[in-house]
Amino acid sequence: RAQSKQLSESEQRFRNILDTANEGIWLLDIGARTTYVNKRLQEMLGYSADEMLAHPLYDFAGSNFVPEAEGHFASRVEGKVESYDFQFQTKDGGTLWAIVNSTPLKDTAGKFSGVLKMVTDITERKQAEAELLLSTEALERAQAVAHIGSWEWNVVTDRIQWSDELYRIFGVSERSFNASFEAYIALIHPDDREYVQRQIGTAFENCGPFHFEHRSLRPDGQVRYIDSRGECIAGPDGKAALMRGTGQDITDRKQAELNLREAQDHFQSVLDNAGMPIMVKDLRGRYLLANSDAAEALGLATATEMVGRTDKELVPDMAERIRATDTQTAQSEDSLSVEEILPGSDRPRQFWTTKFPMRDAHGTVVGVGVISQEITELRHAEEALRESELRNRSILEAALDAVVSMSVDGKITSWSKQAEQLFGWSAVEAIGQPMTIIIPERY
Repeated sequence: RAQSKQLSESEQRFRNILDTANEGIWLLDIGARTTYVNKRLQEMLGYSADEMLAHPLYDFAGSNFVPEAEGHFASRVEGKVESYDFQFQTKDGGTLWAIVNSTPLKDTAGKFSGVLKMVTDITERKQAEAELLLSTEALERAQAVAHIGSWEWNVVTDRIQWSDELYRIFGVSERSFNASFEAYIALIHPDDREYVQRQIGTAFENCGPFHFEHRSLRPDGQVRYIDSRGECIAGPDGKAALMRGTGQDITDRKQAELNLREAQDHFQSVLDNAGMPIMVKDLRGRYLLANSDAAEALGLATATEMVGRTDKELVPDMAERIRATDTQTAQSEDSLSVEEILPGSDRPRQFWTTKFPMRDAHGTVVGVGVISQEITELRHAEEALRESELRNRSILEAALDAVVSMSVDGKITSWSKQAEQLFGWSAVEAIGQPMTIIIPERY
């Protein structure tokens, strides 16, 4: 019960972190199918979690962006981390522009197990970008709202211009800051300076676009995360003449990512150390999460192999019966305990399983939680005891002499038929009586 309470509290903390995040959070399995979306992402796209779960990413991409989405997912399979602008189609047919920070996930064996996407709504920024060229004032307002600053460096004259928002992002004022490349590098976190110089140097040499993330260190000691992107433009001689770009403060998003990973690690640690199989399924029977004991019970190497799949895929022979009790639990909205049998390597494995409904913040049942305790050895011990009792009974029945046994406190525990004939007491009458009914105390 204590473990169940600890698991419930950990799960609630985990869900609170996800649902209060300012960024959309999207988890995909190895087939690009949706396994989790938080409330923010549901609000962005206009779909409920149930409408998105098990559906592939490509169902929500803009009509001309499906090939791009496929290419990005292929890069995740290769282990690459990316941040890019992307267009989604909302449920009402509208367009959602977003910055997508996409990270591959791996299981404990280092094998690709899915993708984590942090989605930031930049629809307003995209719309504003078309109008920003008309007015500097409009540009500054849009930058302040989106926390995006702009800059331009005339390589020929070595003149650098920063927008007001970029000064705010880096925590310096235009009056006190000497806008130069060296001064900019001094504002980069010491551990990231070499990387930033290398990225800019490559863009400078190739006269092409660039995009990277880094940390800044403000004069007051505060660390911020910056998303930098831009382009290098060549002059008539083919050499770099102008560099321009933007810097966006993505600290909140990065902190959400760190909180998410920490919560996931803590929650998974609780699950994996519970000592019993623990699983959560959606109403379609697809596994949303599981621990290592659950994977072992199904003969899988890792729990990530279960996510996004159903019992019909994993244990087809038992799937119908398991699905029936899952459905009964969800419909009754109460816990249910059943004995389930799963195939084992050398013999069937028996589990005492408790299933309970999983509810969202509104109390609506959205899935089924499962906690199992293996009772294979217990059942074998019970069977062995029954067989032993049958053997003993057969011995008693076959014996020619009267056979009587007693407990350590002198009470009769067995009474053969020959004893009935010899002493005149039936087994029902004798068992439980003191041995002194047939042997006086003096003997």
